[in-house]
Amino acid sequence: MNAHKLEITTLLYCFDSQGRVLLINRRRPPNRGLWSPPGGKLKIEIGESPYMCACREAKEEIGLHIRPENLHLVGIVSESNYLGLGHWLMFLFEVKGIVENVPKECNEGELRFFELPADLHPPDPGYRP
Repeated sequence: MNAHKLEITTLLYCFDSQGRVLLINRRRPPNRGLWSPPGGKLKIEIGESPYMCACREAKEEIGLHIRPENLHLVGIVSESNYLGLGHWLMFLFEVKGIVENVPKECNEGELRFFELPADLHPPDPGYRP
């Protein structure tokens, strides 16, 4: 693989009413068999922005119709030579509001909500996903 290739991706952090985070057990590489947030690669060839990519991936993977204003950018991660696949720039978004009624599966894999370990919960007692 080309270590100089650049992939721009999005990850969506969706929470249910119990504060659990939604993850997908991926069926395809590069994260086959691993639990990860919904998201995917930006379509540079159509001029897609990270926000529009996140909206498209939410619809494709979890059937959630959202608009860019429903997203809160919480971070950007730069991974040098991610899994030998080149440089990845990952935009991390929290979906505003409660996400419920997602399918149990999608073409990307199994979907499931997970409780966060106590030491990962935000220290602010007033925080609500």
